[in-house]
Amino acid sequence: MNEILHRLWIGAAVPLFHPFSPSERIYWLYMVSSYLLAFFVFLLDASLRTGGRGGFWGYAFPKSVYLHPSAVLDYAYFLVYKMFFFLIVVPFLITDDSVRNFFSGAFGKIHAPLALAAPPGAAATVLYSLAAFMVADFGIFLAHYLQHKVPVLWEFHKVHHSAEVLTPITVYRMHPVDDILTATLVSAFAGGFDAAWNFVFQGGSHPAMLMGVNLFTFGYYLFGYNLRHSHVWLSYGPAVSRVFISPAQHQIHHSAAKEHVDKNIGFVFSFWDMAAGTLCIPDRKMDIQFGLRHGEEKEYNSLARLFFLPFVKTARLFTKRRSAV
Repeated sequence: MNEILHRLWIGAAVPLFHPFSPSERIYWLYMVSSYLLAFFVFLLDASLRTGGRGGFWGYAFPKSVYLHPSAVLDYAYFLVYKMFFFLIVVPFLITDDSVRNFFSGAFGKIHAPLALAAPPGAAATVLYSLAAFMVADFGIFLAHYLQHKVPVLWEFHKVHHSAEVLTPITVYRMHPVDDILTATLVSAFAGGFDAAWNFVFQGGSHPAMLMGVNLFTFGYYLFGYNLRHSHVWLSYGPAVSRVFISPAQHQIHHSAAKEHVDKNIGFVFSFWDMAAGTLCIPDRKMDIQFGLRHGEEKEYNSLARLFFLPFVKTARLFTKRRSAV
C-alpha cells in the first residue's frame, strides 16, 4: 500500500515535468517552435490581423478555446490519468526489448545471422534511425486505423474525438485501452525491426539521438507538431501533404463532418493513408466543427465518463449484437 501511495504521489508530479522532457510532446521547445510557426501564419494572413482579435496573443490563445469546458476537462483528465498511469496502463505494456529478444530467438532458429556489411559509420546510423522512425510510425498508423475501423475499439477511441476544441493537451485525451493498443503495436514493430536489422547486419546499429529522442522524431515534433491539436490552420500544401500529415490534415481528422470521418489517420507520414484510401488533402482553409457525429461528444462531459462510458457503450454493443442473432 505504501508503494502504491508513493507511486501515486510521484504520478501526481509527473505532468509538471512534461514541459521539460524532450520525450514528451509538450516539451517547451516543441511548443515554442509550434507557436513561432503560428506567428508566421498570423503574419501571412491579413484576415487574422483584423477584427479586434487582440493581436497575435488573442489569435494564438483565444479564451473561447483554452477556457472552453472541453479544454478544461482535458487539463483535468491529463492530470488524473498521469497520476494513475502506472496502475492502469504500465502493467499491460510490452517492451521493445522483450519483442526484440523473441524475434532474435526465432531468427536464430531459422538461420545464422546474415552478417552482411552494414553501411559505413554515420550512414548506418542515419539509415537505421530513419527506418526505425518509419516502422514506429506505421505501428501508430495501424493502431489508429484499427481504432477507427473496429467497432469495439472505436468506442474507446471516441474519448479522443469527443474533444470539442483542440489544444496541445488534447493529445493526452486518450483512453487507457487506446494507449495500450498503440504501445503494444509500436513495441511489436520496433522490436521486430531491431531484431531483423541485427539479423541482417550482425552487430546492429543505434539510432541517432538528440536529447534522448530519435533525431527524426525530434525534428518532427519541432516542426509544428503541437499545432495539430489547435485551431491554427497550417497546411503543408498538396505536394508535401502527400508525404507528411500537416496540422491542417489532423484537424480535418477531428472534424465531425461526414466527409471527414476516418480521414488522415496517419501520425507522421501520409502515404500510409494514401495506400489505405483514407487520405484527405485540403485545397483551402476550412471552418471545422470538432467532435463526433450527431452531437455524441456532449456525452463525454466528465472525468468519470471519459474513463468509463466506453465500457458501457461496448457492453451495449455486444448486447445489441446478441439480440440481433
